[in-house]
Amino acid sequence: MSETAEVTLYYAPGSVASLTLQIVLEEKGIEYTTKVVDEDKPTKEFKNLCPREEVKSVPVLKHGDLVLQEFMAACIYLEETFGGTKLIPDDDITSEALVLQRMFSAQSIGVGDTTICSYWADYDDEDDEDYGPEDEEEDEDEDPDEEDAKEDLAEELMIWEEYLKEEGGPFIAGKEFSMADVSFFPVLAYVVWMGFQPKKAYPHLNDYYLAVRDRETVQAVWPVDWNKPCPEKDFLYLEEYLEEDEEEPKAKAKSNDKGKAKWKGKGKGKAKGKK
Repeated sequence: MSETAEVTLYYAPGSVASLTLQIVLEEKGIEYTTKVVDEDKPTKEFKNLCPREEVKSVPVLKHGDLVLQEFMAACIYLEETFGGTKLIPDDDITSEALVLQRMFSAQSIGVGDTTICSYWADYDDEDDEDYGPEDEEEDEDEDPDEEDAKEDLAEELMIWEEYLKEEGGPFIAGKEFSMADVSFFPVLAYVVWMGFQPKKAYPHLNDYYLAVRDRETVQAVWPVDWNKPCPEKDFLYLEEYLEEDEEEPKAKAKSNDKGKAKWKGKGKGKAKGKK
């Protein structure tokens, strides 16, 4: 496919996967057109991008007649097809392997059985037909599965903290900004927007977050909703799940979670309330 063919990105603002692809496009200096997609009411154009199957989720990248629904595949396609900044090293097989490994590992950072690209949503009679009065009583207590998920997430993020600490950074796979950062940073940024405060327990991740957030290419596509506090702070006390004595932190988290969103494990990370 010629580089001169039109590139169109169908995306949802605040979607982790969408932000990933946007950063690739900006880093490589590719000219592209964006079309915002309402996943609740997608247009016929969006649903019919692929003639053999209905497109159901964002982002979707279209380059000429080629349509890519898997955003990680789209990232690699853009790297291989276009010039500009190299995001996957091709002069050292060890460095290339490390970048690719962390690129894909970042997408498995998860809460429960889903990736962090999932989102938290309120149970509502209109949205969930299985939700009933008995669920209202359960919402008053911390979900044990949610507790375990937060603990797993806190420990998983510490692995990435150790990458930066032991390898010296400043980026997630070495001294150069790479596809590993393109994949990992939106995940971290989403968790931060959801209340995670890495400064104390994750100092290297904190420095990393601030540095990458201020990159010109990242600022160019930064979700507008992420400039204001998230309505819920589900990950506000996340670092406390690292402590050996977990009873007190969990009690604290419980007191702050009443009436808040409950994990549904569906969808892709996107700004809450975004229609």
